[in-house]
Parts: sequence; C-alpha cells; structure tokens
Amino acid sequence: GKLPETGGSRVEFAFSAQDPNYIYACMAATNGSLYAVYKSINKGNYWSNISVAGVNPLGSQGTYDNVIAVSPANKDRIFVGGQSFCVSNTTAQPLPDWKYIGNSATSNLHADNHAIVFNPVNPDIMYVGNDGGVYKTLNSSTNSTDGPDFKSMNKGYNVTQYYAIAPTAIGNVVGGTQDNGSKYIVSQGGFSQSAQTIGGGDG
Repeated sequence: GKLPETGGSRVEFAFSAQDPNYIYACMAATNGSLYAVYKSINKGNYWSNISVAGVNPLGSQGTYDNVIAVSPANKDRIFVGGQSFCVSNTTAQPLPDWKYIGNSATSNLHADNHAIVFNPVNPDIMYVGNDGGVYKTLNSSTNSTDGPDFKSMNKGYNVTQYYAIAPTAIGNVVGGTQDNGSKYIVSQGGFSQSAQTIGGGDG
C-alpha cells in the first residue's frame, strides 16, 4: 500500500546501504506516540506495516525524538529510537521480532534518541546520539537476547543544558538539567570539576 496521508505527523526514513530497494519509515502520530513503522522492498512503490501492537519506542515524544536506521550489514535489521530504543529483525513480516534495549544496566543507553550513525569501515560499530550525549556499541549486528551493549562516550563532552541553578551562601550550587538530572556541585571538597547527581530525568 501507500504511506498514510492523514493521522500521522513527523516521519523519518532510512535507506539500506546493502540494497537500495529497501526503505523504512517511522511515523509518529499527532500525539507523539508511534503511528507505525513501514517497510518497502521496492524503492517505496509498496509499503507494508511492520509494527507490533504494544511496541512504542517513541513514547509520547515522536515529534521531538524520532530516528530510524538500517544496519549496513543486514537490510532486514533496523533500529528505532525515540523515548526508548528498539532493534528489530524484520524478515518475518508483518510480525518482526522487536526488542527493547537501553533500559537495562548492561546496555547503558540514555533515553530520548535523535541520531544513529554507523562506522563506515565496520558496520558492527554504531553510535547513538541522545539527550544523554553520545553512546557507542561494538556489536550492532549481534542477535543477542538483549540487543547491542552500549558504552557512554561522554567524558569531556560538556554540553549539558541547565534549566536553572541556585547557589548557596558558601558557594555550593545545585542545578536542574534537561533530561540529565539535578546536579549538586560542592565548592570545596572534591567536586570542583564535576557534580553529584541528586535526581534523575529533567532536573
């Protein structure tokens, strides 16, 4: 069929480097949730809905964070990011094997994803950009139970946005950040170059 012309809002596309016939589309609904993920194997002449009921990696923020990418090593393996992050092997249409990743201690991937980039030499190496910074995996093609394992690449990457800060009379400071928690900086005693996290989410 065709991509729907009504009911959706932001749409992101991904093109397979392995096979130019393969195109994917991630469409957000007007309320920010996932409207559907579509797949075409003939350059967009026909689209099939490969979504699964209950799988919504966009959360309610699909007009803010919505990204989709195809593995350069596997035209049937896609990654969809939004409020959370999913990997899917889409061979078995219309019920692909969706796996949530990024919410466990081992995967270590921050929420609110905006960008997915693959290493041009080694497709197993994938970078994800999100509200927590830049994350890297060395096994994006691995079909493990939990999906790829991610490592933060944010040491020295100083881009955290503060909504507001409040100093104390003795020079300590607390600040609320955009999706990186509330930070407490002690003026004396070991935190001059860093901060303690005293709360999560939006500070």
